[in-house]
Amino acid sequence: MKNILIVYHSGTGSTKLTSELIGEKLKSEYNVTIKSIHCIEISTITKWDLVIVGFPTYHCEPSISMLEFLSRLKKNRTPLPAFIFTTYGLYSGNCVNIAYQKLKEPSLPFLVFEQKPDNNRTADKGCHRIQG
Repeated sequence: MKNILIVYHSGTGSTKLTSELIGEKLKSEYNVTIKSIHCIEISTITKWDLVIVGFPTYHCEPSISMLEFLSRLKKNRTPLPAFIFTTYGLYSGNCVNIAYQKLKEPSLPFLVFEQKPDNNRTADKGCHRIQG
């Protein structure tokens, strides 16, 4: 089984919940580990086959904590497949592209999922590929 890390920053709990829901869906076919960015040792990132990165959108940008985490991850220099998602209330603006630019490697495409709560639903479907 492949190993997947879901690493997130959550301000109000929405991103944590979304991370847990994604983990639930994947755990039947993958070994899934879910960790806050505050509880992960950056040097261990390379042991996973895929890293899923989730964060809230604040004023159309990723949270400062996540931007700092992504900057440290980029310094690791080991290419890893990644899936980026963001949670937001009204409008994500350019948030996902900002995170993508922090992780950008010429040969590495990222799948991006933007999640916007809609009343009692936990996630809307919307997935598109950003090419590097």
